Amino acid sequence: QVKDVTGFFPDELLNQNEEVIGCPDCMNEGGLLIQYSANGSLKSWRIDQMKNNLPEYLHGLMEMENEKISLINILKTVSNLR
Repeated sequence: QVKDVTGFFPDELLNQNEEVIGCPDCMNEGGLLIQYSANGSLKSWRIDQMKNNLPEYLHGLMEMENEKISLINILKTVSNLR
């Protein structure tokens, strides 16, 4: 259920030269580390969790990533209960 992440990946991010977007974890809100690998090239970004600090094109990606992280945490919790 987490394999559909690439469908949400904005082209604008691939053209982004800055590796830090916003101010990840400046206010203890955490941040996202996003990595994209294609054709032997790896790109990485640290992204703020506060929408007000992000360009609008990243809002959907951030929401989707947080949903996937929550799903993984739920599955891990269920697995630990067994």
